[in-house]
Amino acid sequence: NDMSIAENHGGLYKNLKQLRDTDGKSECNLFKSMGLDYVFVKDGNDIDSLITAFEQVKDSTYPVVVHICTQKGNGYKIAEENKENWHYCGPFNLETGKSDMSQDGGEDYSSMTADILLKKMKEDKTVVGITSATPTVFGFTEDKRKEAGSQFVDVGIAEETAVALASGIAKNGGKPV
Repeated sequence: NDMSIAENHGGLYKNLKQLRDTDGKSECNLFKSMGLDYVFVKDGNDIDSLITAFEQVKDSTYPVVVHICTQKGNGYKIAEENKENWHYCGPFNLETGKSDMSQDGGEDYSSMTADILLKKMKEDKTVVGITSATPTVFGFTEDKRKEAGSQFVDVGIAEETAVALASGIAKNGGKPV
């Protein structure tokens, strides 16, 4: 889709963005360079567009990539306007977008986790928060990520990189979280 949960990372991102920006017509096409046929679907939220693309490739006898671009929260204005917070959610009121989970004025675990980690980061520069494209799961909203600075690392959708990074930080005396 046209967004990640947080910032975009990694070498493939630029090529995929270029493919999206050119409706799949970019000369630089990772999939074609690997010898794969390539079909681009600009509106992956449109059922007719999907059916057309799948009918086009259904009888293929060789590998083909169907690149489908979607919009998270398509058709639900509240989600379209706040993509990061709507990547996942619990039960909510459809009209207001507010959570059905009663807070009763208390804190939620995500914000508590972020606050505790930020406090630890300020006290100890060896503490490093690591996530693989899901910073808000443990409360690191955009402002909290900025506050943490280089002590917060989002490796993108690359969990294996998060593990390797954490291992290296720990091996060198750091405290990965």
